[in-house]
Amino acid sequence: MRFQVRTLATQFAKTIPAALLAVTLVACDESESLTSDQYLERARTYYDDGELRASVIELKNALKKDRNDAQARLLLGTVYADLGDGASAEKELLLARDLNVLESELTWPLGRAYLLLQRYDDVLTRFPEDDTAPVEERTQVSILHGMAKAGQGDLAAATASFRAALAFEPENTLALIGLGRVALRSNDLEEARASAQKALTLAPEDMRATALMGDIHI
Repeated sequence: MRFQVRTLATQFAKTIPAALLAVTLVACDESESLTSDQYLERARTYYDDGELRASVIELKNALKKDRNDAQARLLLGTVYADLGDGASAEKELLLARDLNVLESELTWPLGRAYLLLQRYDDVLTRFPEDDTAPVEERTQVSILHGMAKAGQGDLAAATASFRAALAFEPENTLALIGLGRVALRSNDLEEARASAQKALTLAPEDMRATALMGDIHI
């Protein structure tokens, strides 16, 4: 009886690696059969779910299928910017531009890449204010300018840029947080607290707003 149990256990153990191998091979076959567009769609799903590293993997797979996939380059650059990797973000976004991605699609992620690299002059010169641009783009440029000017230490100019962004979109939480950060650096605690509180009211789960409020009360 013991021999029979051991035999069955041994046979079962031997079948596990084979079963796992079979599953792995099927998964690999399915993965190999995906198109660039399918990888891109999976990457977007991961990105929307906040799974940035998984999104990067899918985007790299997409680019293995088609290195000239402009939207994959654009999203990969955006994800790198979200991950704080300014150099990789710039590389992918410039490749996306070479593939004829619209400048308006590049403004926000490429501007953030330059901020990460502390290339504040590039932000200000490469993304000038444009009175004819759509409101969303003008808001983005004003926020980028505010961040760049804050990085340069010009707090008055940064405040003006964040206020300009809020004139376009009064409930833009990023502009509110930027304004609050500048106010805190200027020791204007009342302005900082008001900006942080409004941002938290609009987006209670925004960790950047929570962090700002925490810094105000330190």
